[in-house]
Amino acid sequence: MFEAEEIRILLSTANVRLRAMALLGVNCGLSNSDTKTLLLRDVIMASGSMDKASTRTTYLDRQRKLWTKTVNSLEASLTARKKPRRKKHEEIFFMTRYGGPWRTVNVHRKA
Repeated sequence: MFEAEEIRILLSTANVRLRAMALLGVNCGLSNSDTKTLLLRDVIMASGSMDKASTRTTYLDRQRKLWTKTVNSLEASLTARKKPRRKKHEEIFFMTRYGGPWRTVNVHRKA
């Protein structure tokens, strides 16, 4: 478990992509695996919400309200997002700097 000061240090030193991932963890309780499998359609920037169940908290409501700081960080990450090298990865929110997924993702899951 991280202390508040440790999270502040992490957020102040992380690159744009990792900052957004960390904020999703703090804001929504998403795990590393959850953030790596996040799809573009899971995040609704206009309403500041996300529709993705955490693998650790499947009993909770899927719809989550995002903090303004999280939305801003996600928007910055999306702006800096690398173009996917393969068409099948176009729906994945977070790309590596090489344009690949952080892990294998089934992008055709039911919405």
